[in-house]
Formats: sequence, C-alpha cells, structure tokens
Amino acid sequence: MRLYGIDPRLLRPSSAKLVVAVCVVCGGKRTKPFRHAASQPKCLNCSNRINSVASIPKRSENLKRTFAVRGHPRKGIKHTAESKAKMSAWQLGRKIVLSPEAKAFSSARCRRVLLHPDVVAKTIAINRARRGPLSASYGRPPKHAKKIWGVTPSGEAVCFRSTWEAAYANWLTSQGKQWEYEPRQFPVEYEIDGVLFSGTYTPDFLVDGEWKEVKGRWLVEAMAKFEAFKRTYPAESIEVIDRVWLTKTGILPK
Repeated sequence: MRLYGIDPRLLRPSSAKLVVAVCVVCGGKRTKPFRHAASQPKCLNCSNRINSVASIPKRSENLKRTFAVRGHPRKGIKHTAESKAKMSAWQLGRKIVLSPEAKAFSSARCRRVLLHPDVVAKTIAINRARRGPLSASYGRPPKHAKKIWGVTPSGEAVCFRSTWEAAYANWLTSQGKQWEYEPRQFPVEYEIDGVLFSGTYTPDFLVDGEWKEVKGRWLVEAMAKFEAFKRTYPAESIEVIDRVWLTKTGILPK
C-alpha cells in the first residue's frame, strides 16, 4: 500500500496515481493507475478466462446501475493542455511489440469473440441498417475502384470506373452521340438469399433517352439491383453492353 508513498484510501476514484493491485481471483499483483485498479478487481488473464460474450449484457447493466448511483468517474473532468501535450509526446513514435505467444493469444481470442453467434447476428443487423436509407452513402454512386478520366461531349471532365466504360464513351463521342455518365440514381428494393434490402441503382450511361449498362462480370448484388430496376421502372429502357457487344462493334479487340 505504501510502495509509492500513497495511501489509496485517500485517492479520488478518478486518480491516475500508480498503486499495487491484487487480483481477487488468483492473488497476483500488478501495478496500474488507481482509477483502473479500483474498477478492475481481477487481472487481465482471470478476466479473460471468466468473462465471455454471453456475460456482456449483464456487465453492461451492472455498469449502468453503478454510474446511475455514483456517477461516471470521468464525468466533467477534462485533460489540461499540458496533460494532452505530455500524452502526445509519450505516444509519438511509440510502437507496441508483441511476442509470438501474445500474438497467438490475441488472434485466438479475437476469432473466438468475432465468430460468436451473438456478435455475428449483431454485425449482420448493423450492416443491413447501413445499407438502407440510414446509410451515409445511400443515393450516392459507389467509389471508383479504378480512375480513368475522360471528357463528355459538353467538355466536362468525368471519371470512369473501368477501361470498358472509357472505351465505350470514346466510341459514343466518335459516333456523334450525346451521352451522360451516371446522371441519376434510382431507389430500389432487392432480395439476396431471402433477405430484403433497400438501396439505389445507378445506370452507367444515358444515350438518347436510353440507359446503357457496361458490364463485364455480374456480382450477386449488382444483378439483384439490375433486376429490381427493370421490375420497378418498366418505362425506363436499358441495354446491357457486354464483352460480346463491345467486340462485335470493334471497341474491344477480338
């Protein structure tokens, strides 16, 4: 108790002064800040062995009850500019080096937690919610995997997603056709493996009032969105421009 010249009984719950903590399970001793020692009676090994994903809801409720009675130990307490500067200087250039045993332990524990059925179900539910109107990217075209720049007939710079799209755009310009690239997104509801999703479908080109979709390989979600678009907007005419069409037209080499 007096190792660091401090009596823990006189410290505030939020104190960061070092104390010697004793694990209530194995009796092992370790040095840690008082605010952590006061709230963590078990060492990390014992805590990892006892706690599991199934106990997370129970621990969460216990913390909520504790904070409701005592208040959060850090509530209203902010770091000073001097403290922030010290922490920043301490972290600068610092690297965490793990032993092979520690890496194997961390890897096994991460797999055990992340593959737990409750965690998997929660992750799926969160991803489903993000794919609909609640998603920050809803109504926006997906990011470009490849960036191939071209110019529209009006002289505006445009970034294509593939070499096929760029080649098709150049061919349209050589034929004197007016075209637009991804000018509109269509809200659609589509189904994958029995699960209903909400999203948007963005055709590649609008040429003389008709939509053109340049496609080489169909992914499951892309095909589901395409079929949902045709089903939801029957008045919109769309044609798929594939490798056969591009080769037959001479845009791609045979």
